[in-house]
Amino acid sequence: MGEQKASHNPVLSIAKGLCIILMVIGHTDGHGLLTKFIFLFHVPLFFFVSGYFNKGTASLPELKTRLIKRVKRLYVPFVIFGTLFLLFDSLFIKWGFYADGAMHAGDLKSFSILFAEMLLKMNAPTPLLGPMWFVRSLFIAAVSLDIGLYILRKTKYAKLILLLGCLAATLVIKLFPPDTPVLRQLVLAAFGGFFFMCGMLCRDIPRKVDSIWTVVLSLVLLLIVTFLTKEFWSIDVVGVKNTLAYMAIALVGIQFTLSLSRLLDTTIMGKAFDYVGCNTMPILALHVLCFKPVSCLAIQACSLPPDSISQFMTISGLGGVWWVAYAAAGIAIPLCLSSLYSLISKR
Repeated sequence: MGEQKASHNPVLSIAKGLCIILMVIGHTDGHGLLTKFIFLFHVPLFFFVSGYFNKGTASLPELKTRLIKRVKRLYVPFVIFGTLFLLFDSLFIKWGFYADGAMHAGDLKSFSILFAEMLLKMNAPTPLLGPMWFVRSLFIAAVSLDIGLYILRKTKYAKLILLLGCLAATLVIKLFPPDTPVLRQLVLAAFGGFFFMCGMLCRDIPRKVDSIWTVVLSLVLLLIVTFLTKEFWSIDVVGVKNTLAYMAIALVGIQFTLSLSRLLDTTIMGKAFDYVGCNTMPILALHVLCFKPVSCLAIQACSLPPDSISQFMTISGLGGVWWVAYAAAGIAIPLCLSSLYSLISKR
């Protein structure tokens, strides 16, 4: 997210916009089937789009330049948002945003530990920044693959080798128990690296104009899987067979989103999704915090206990259309803040 500023592609930006909106909806605890549908492909798509814009590295200076860009566009925003959230952590605690036992920077020692882990490990320093795990995984995957592409720069099948390497690494790590330390972070990076390389390879493949039938057929496949699967499919699926099945259906979801985005391109709706797609980083970082005002309204409207505000990510069991309010706040407020920041920075 946020890596594509150099060469804007409206179709891929629309796809990102669609997916970030779906991600926010998926975090609202709204509808089970809709959430299952969203989780089938929304994270793989972001890795795919990032890979699509990656051209590889042919020389050492080019590698250095690319790694510096990775730091500026992924690591630096992660640290900036993390630092801001840590600075306001005491206020969030006072407002009851965290449940008992949640990590927080209540004193100087805790602040220092969380700040150091954020800098050195890219750990989200507060629960409100939990979704930023994606930025860390993308950073690890992108940097590793940049180095790999440089090492294999004289090899004709470098991209294919790295694609298969990421696939093999994902499946091997999946053989270990899910609670194995460190390996979870590695499997997220390897999994993301697979779709990152898929994006790079698709950049080299000429595409024909997508039709409505491409959208319909891929949507039907996604819906069939949504209704047939008993549990959520996501990066955390257990077992090699389930992981392979999930990766396959995620590619269908990517095809669905890209085909739909091409049909929306040049339309008014497409321009709106394009704008959202250009602001995915603030939405990713801020949407959970922006859920809190809606939780406050729900507490007043439904006469809920005040400590319900601490529920993560939203107050569960609300029903009705509260998920719509959560989604609207999680998208609109970060967009407004991003626009305000742009206006101020231009002065």
